[in-house]
Amino acid sequence: MGTWLGRRGPKGPRLSKNAEANEYYQRAIVSRGHGMDLPRVRQMLERALELDPRFAEARAWHGFTSLLMVRSGASSDSGWIYKAEEEIRAALAEDPQCGRAHSALAAVYLYQGRKEQLAEEARRAMELDPTDVDGPMWMGSYHALNGEYAQGEEIMRKLLDRDPLFFPARMNLGEYLRQQGKVAEAIREQEKILEQDPQSIYALGYLA
Repeated sequence: MGTWLGRRGPKGPRLSKNAEANEYYQRAIVSRGHGMDLPRVRQMLERALELDPRFAEARAWHGFTSLLMVRSGASSDSGWIYKAEEEIRAALAEDPQCGRAHSALAAVYLYQGRKEQLAEEARRAMELDPTDVDGPMWMGSYHALNGEYAQGEEIMRKLLDRDPLFFPARMNLGEYLRQQGKVAEAIREQEKILEQDPQSIYALGYLA
């Protein structure tokens, strides 16, 4: 049995019975959503896993941060993608109902070019945890890959209605606008991220 039992219902974050592990996990999630100090996020998740090695939700997120090592430009080693998949699958072995793990696996499939598997995992993540933002994020990416920018844009705007400071949704929104030729609007969305975090390598990269 996963250590989340008794903490939440079947839909929603699957938390640990260890309160301190949950605290480190929540710190990592907040840090990730409104800025990105990747080494610190990984450090907090590693601490959560030290406190509860069977904390599938934290393990899935740690695996996802391995993917971000490549996405952020911190490393050019594609081996991080395989490390990410390995750890995410370990989280799913611990808790097959972990929505976070399914959304993280969707991200891996995005980077591996496995479009249909991406959509399947994103849908599963949204079903298991309607409160999580990452299933919709990757579903937006799926629509963009299909050239369905209106659908992707709608998803990102809904996420920003929930949390205007959630920069990954704004970053994607800006990129979808750019791909439709709406350059001025795209620039403005990336600039909003820089107003929030002037050092955002993501917004700077898209602006470039």
